[in-house]
Amino acid sequence: MTKKTGLELANKSSYHAGIPTLRPFIKDKMAEYGLSHIAHLATNESQYPPSPKVLQAMQEAMLTVNLYPDPSATLLRRKLAHIYKLKENMLIIGNGADELLYMIGKAFIENGDNAITSTPCYPTDIIAIESMGGIVRAIPYRSDFCYDLEAILNTIDEKTKIILLCTPANPSSVAIEKKELDAFMQKVPANILIVMDEAYKEFVTDKNAADPIIYLTEERNIIFLRTFSKYYGLAGLRIGYVLAPEHIINILQRAMPSFSVNSIAQAGALAALDDNLYYDDILQKIIAERNFLTNGLLDAGMKPVKNSQANFLFVNTCHVPSSIFAETLFAAGISILEKKFGEYKEYVRIAVGTREQNESIITIAKDLCRKYKK
Repeated sequence: MTKKTGLELANKSSYHAGIPTLRPFIKDKMAEYGLSHIAHLATNESQYPPSPKVLQAMQEAMLTVNLYPDPSATLLRRKLAHIYKLKENMLIIGNGADELLYMIGKAFIENGDNAITSTPCYPTDIIAIESMGGIVRAIPYRSDFCYDLEAILNTIDEKTKIILLCTPANPSSVAIEKKELDAFMQKVPANILIVMDEAYKEFVTDKNAADPIIYLTEERNIIFLRTFSKYYGLAGLRIGYVLAPEHIINILQRAMPSFSVNSIAQAGALAALDDNLYYDDILQKIIAERNFLTNGLLDAGMKPVKNSQANFLFVNTCHVPSSIFAETLFAAGISILEKKFGEYKEYVRIAVGTREQNESIITIAKDLCRKYKK
């Protein structure tokens, strides 16, 4: 009898995405540096706590965690439908935008289909497609760090199922302009699903930026991804949502896990929607600090991408090695994202911090720029 092992089953897995199964735990690295605290500016989290109303709502929800949550997040869907003036069955609530991206891949991608996006992009955009046997065609940014929408159109073929657009883009921080998106939407074939990731929508201040929600009609194949992680500062709760026509929602529901969003997250998100004054105040702080950090890094000798419309900056560290910049910041208690962004090898992504955090970043940038000056 041929000897069988568990490895045989694992090697035959149909899960196609080639990604690490475990990611480094930041507290392990903190221990190496002897740090008891770190400023988390690597993953675009808010540096401000949730509103008191949100904290109170979550505390009350904890009293009923012995019960399963509402699997449809009915009250939250109803509230969002009222805000957006949509039918309730044009929304789905999910366990963060990541889960929703996986649901989109599962619902619409079959082996050999392709999806088009830009590079670099949010990694889950790729994983969600490749995990279902799809192929991702990544189109480089233009020289101004905008999506090359014309090149995307020219890449479409008979196997193209999805086009993924992120505006403002991650990691470039640039928003698609209205006139460019209008021209694109007129040309894209009606049978292709457009997925608009708008995780950073609330931070847009450019009046020329597109507001893609105008394309949400029953006739279009379009999905909008929104999140409570960034503007509302609820990243640890993992809660996001989809806006889409009913025929798209009907398909996505088939790919949705049971009891996806826990009751504490639902309560916190509901309360957040009712505290506009608190979050508007935080938004103004973030925009002011975005400008402060941009100008400070420019003055230091680095080059942030112009006109960030997100809560982060994409920064060319110029003659300072990006790895040295990131490690020096970490040793000072500040974590940023430094990895190889494709051709943008000397770029880092930095979430906008508090004034104290941003001043520290600028000081370190100035010191390193002087040290590595050519």
